[in-house]
Amino acid sequence: MQANSWTRYHDIGLIYLACMHGTDDDIDPAEYILVKELLQKRVADEALNSNKVFEEVMLMYVSQSVSEMVNSSIASLSDGMSQEELAVILKDLADIAAADGLVYPEEIQFIADVAREWGLEEYISGNRNNIS
Repeated sequence: MQANSWTRYHDIGLIYLACMHGTDDDIDPAEYILVKELLQKRVADEALNSNKVFEEVMLMYVSQSVSEMVNSSIASLSDGMSQEELAVILKDLADIAAADGLVYPEEIQFIADVAREWGLEEYISGNRNNIS
């Protein structure tokens, strides 16, 4: 993958993976399926292939300094997306965290940290209905 082919959808996918795996070091099949479905939904209107984006993100996730890459993706999305779009991504993260039937404290902390970075602290109230 060329450096200039990294898109905001790659950033979204990387954040999804960090929520799915990085918080509990486990990839639950339900979370994996949901991440792929959500990424396909986000990429659906673009000229990109969501499976290719997912594969590229997975390769990056296992081959780079993940923490730095995730922080970079969070910052990049903050600069390139509206508050409403970011709120949708936060809801996706909450859904990914809950997909295996358990929500770990590390997952809650990850989502809260992302929300704070994006200036969306009001969405951490526990009432996911606030996220449009």
